[in-house]
Amino acid sequence: MSLLTGNVRAAVKVSAQVDTSKDIYVGESFGYYIIIEGADEPGQVDLTPLAKYNPRSMGNRRQSSTTIVNGKVDTIATIVTTYSMVVNETGTAQIPSTAVTIDGQKYDTNPVTVNILKPGTTDQLELEVTLSERQCYVGQPVLMTIKFFIFTDIGDFQFNIPAFTDDKFYIEEPDISNPQAREYDLGNGVTVHVNKYRTVRNGRDSILLSFSKILIPKQAGTINIEPVTVSADIAVGRRRTRDSLFDDFFSSNIQYKRFMVGSEPAQLNVLNLPDQDRPDGFYGLVGKYTISASATPKKVNVGDPVTLTIKIGGGNYLKPVQWPALEEVPELADNFKIPAEKASPTIEDGYKIFTQTIRANNDKVTAIPPIPLAYFDAEKGGYAVAKTEPIEL
Repeated sequence: MSLLTGNVRAAVKVSAQVDTSKDIYVGESFGYYIIIEGADEPGQVDLTPLAKYNPRSMGNRRQSSTTIVNGKVDTIATIVTTYSMVVNETGTAQIPSTAVTIDGQKYDTNPVTVNILKPGTTDQLELEVTLSERQCYVGQPVLMTIKFFIFTDIGDFQFNIPAFTDDKFYIEEPDISNPQAREYDLGNGVTVHVNKYRTVRNGRDSILLSFSKILIPKQAGTINIEPVTVSADIAVGRRRTRDSLFDDFFSSNIQYKRFMVGSEPAQLNVLNLPDQDRPDGFYGLVGKYTISASATPKKVNVGDPVTLTIKIGGGNYLKPVQWPALEEVPELADNFKIPAEKASPTIEDGYKIFTQTIRANNDKVTAIPPIPLAYFDAEKGGYAVAKTEPIEL
């Protein structure tokens, strides 16, 4: 901890603390606080020494305290910056000091020692993690699905999913989701939409919590995906008390113990997209895509509006699909007036749908020409161009 004695208002004090109000278990997030007294700004924190604990900022809060000494009132402002951190090894962990820069002056926090516990193992919980692909290409969406089976009553629980905070991936939400799913914060700034079902698992009745995320690899190479873990409080008995009669009335009096289940580690082999045979109009779509189009009305005069609807399908993640470049289709650009304004697309039943009004500009027009969609076919390992069928007018 460092002090700035030259500050006339008050000395600046910087310290660090860990939330030890409850046990800290391996793989679970916990609160780490940087406390700044006597400054107006939270300053810049050097997170490099804390990198192995995957610190995630949870924001700042301000508070103040007032003291009266010999009739003099002194108010000290305090800023508390909270980070969510995870330790992946059991035992005593020494969180090192780190530097905080305030108004050009550096201060060092104090190191903090925490005791990391290992939960027990149990057959009352099961975890299943699947990847839609084990080999893919840069930019190809990979669906990661987590299924958590619960065979008994549990209390608090926490997921630790390293892949969701791995900077080797872009993390996105699948397009197709259950409207009944409930939003759940994993505690590290990542939100998922959890489906809850009653099901039978290996002949046993269970509650299933299930959710998915899209992982999009940023670069080629082998990516090691660390195990997913879930820890949960399971009731193991009741506490003995001197007055059990009132305890039965006013509290559950249940004794819980922490248990953990985990998945196996996995690897994802990521390949580069080839430069050879890359078609015109390719902008990065990787997977398997389809494109179709319809138009109404089909009997029109020159200048009459025709509503063109284009549907593009390609799995459970269509966010990368862009507006078709109608202006770059020669027959379309030459024979139709295409407005520059574009309506926002919608996603329905696994398709991204684009709607545009076009107008024929001459009486020789007999059809809306095919509209291409260039993509890389991950299954065949080569580029492809899908096209709509021509639409007769």
